Amino acid sequence: MSPEFATPNSIVDKFAAGTVFHKSKVDPSSMNILGDKLPLNCNYLNVAGTGDYDQKKSSGGSIVLRYDCDIVAKIPLGNTQDNPLFKARKMMEAIKFFSGVSPKTLAIVAADENGEPKPIVLQKNIDGMAACNTPLSQLMSLDTLMDIKKIVYRMDEWYSNNKTYDLCGQKTSKTRLGRVLSFIPFFSDNIMVDNNGRAWLADNILYTKENFISKKKGLGAMKRFAMHLLPKLFINTLIGCRKTYDLFTFNNFTKKVTSNNY
Repeated sequence: MSPEFATPNSIVDKFAAGTVFHKSKVDPSSMNILGDKLPLNCNYLNVAGTGDYDQKKSSGGSIVLRYDCDIVAKIPLGNTQDNPLFKARKMMEAIKFFSGVSPKTLAIVAADENGEPKPIVLQKNIDGMAACNTPLSQLMSLDTLMDIKKIVYRMDEWYSNNKTYDLCGQKTSKTRLGRVLSFIPFFSDNIMVDNNGRAWLADNILYTKENFISKKKGLGAMKRFAMHLLPKLFINTLIGCRKTYDLFTFNNFTKKVTSNNY
C-alpha cells in the first residue's frame, strides 16, 4: 500500500479487518424506474450510493441517485416513519443549521415507484470522495483540515441542541477500536472531499423526533461526553501538526534560498 494513496479505510481494513462494515452495493438496473419517477427536469444517470445501515429511518434503507443536472437525490426505500410532510420540515431545519458547511440541499415530498409520498432530499452533487476513501496525503492539506474542523464543531453544536450525532456515517464494530473510529472524522463517509480539496458535510439531514431525551446517566454520560471531545481533539491536533510542519518547511526553504543568493 503506497503511503501516497493510503486511505483511512484501506489502512483499517489491512490492520483491523472487520472493524468497518462496508455498505452493500445495489443493482443499478433495479433503480431505473425509481430514478425516472422524480419530478426533475433532468435525466437519471446512476446509483451514487446507499445509506441508513440500521434502517431506523426507513424499512428498506436508502439510496442516492445521480442526475445529469449536477444533482443527487436521497430517497428512503420501503416504509418510512412519521408523516412525510412533517419529516421533510424537520429535515429542512437540519439543512438550514448545516448551511455553510454543506452543499446546497432541499427537502421535498414526492411519490415513489408505488405512488406513495416520500421525503426526498435533493443536493448539489460533489465531485470527489468520501473522507474515509480519500488519500491521507489529501486529507492532511491545511485547507481540508480547516473545513473538517468547521464541520466537527457544527456537528458538536447540533449534538448539544438535539442530542443526536452522526459524524462518521459508516457502521463500525462494537470493539473498542470500532467505537473510537466512529468519532474520528477521517473515517466519515458523511464528509465528502471534492476535487479542489474542500470538505463538505454531505449528510446534513439529521432527523430527530420531538422530545428526544438522552438516557445516558452517570458513568455512561461521562464516557459519552469524553467521546464527543475526541473529534475536536483529533482535528485540532492535526491542524497544529500541519501548521508546525508548514512553518518549518517554509523556514528551511527561505534559509536555502538565502544561502544560494550569497
